[in-house]
Amino acid sequence: MAAAGPVARQPRGQAKTTVPAPDFPGRPGRLRRDVTATAPGMRRVGDITYIPTWQGFAYLAVVMDCFSKKIVGRAIAGRMRAGLVTEALAMAVRNCPPIRGVTVFHSDRGARCTSAEYTKFMTDRGILPSVGRTGSCCDNAVAESFTAILKKELVNREVYSTRNHAIRDVTAWTGSRCNHRRLHSAIDYQTPTESTQNGDNNTRQQPKTNH
Repeated sequence: MAAAGPVARQPRGQAKTTVPAPDFPGRPGRLRRDVTATAPGMRRVGDITYIPTWQGFAYLAVVMDCFSKKIVGRAIAGRMRAGLVTEALAMAVRNCPPIRGVTVFHSDRGARCTSAEYTKFMTDRGILPSVGRTGSCCDNAVAESFTAILKKELVNREVYSTRNHAIRDVTAWTGSRCNHRRLHSAIDYQTPTESTQNGDNNTRQQPKTNH
């Protein structure tokens, strides 16, 4: 081999597109599985999930308000971008401005949820970051419950030939049915939109239950 010059095939190098935030190792889990909130905008959770299509996966990032169970932010794309979660959080900020130094956003320890870009976005707006423990799905159970319902009620009932088809369908479901039509036992069998409207006039303590 030395004389003939053959060499082993090497894996292709991967570009480093997500840089962890400097404070990530010591970032606390502020919620400690307590997702109760007395008003909109106080506690939020987020997650990323994938939607299978014949062209490959489409990726969805969502932000849910713990008080109303409303999806206040979302971003969906045909590829996993480092800024996908930031886009979803930016939509949440526009729809329901955070309370500086009070609003907590909780996520898992995925690379997109712990990047420096994403952390700077939260810091600039006074949002307190929170992450679950490694290997503990229960720490972000509310957000994961939403993605499970999305798969059960919509995605698993469809066959998407294109990413664009999936993006249109999932966008419509999260923006219309989920927020305006679907009833939730955790918010007294109201829709998230109704709960948000009622929350503007009444202070209500939610039971500690999942989505």
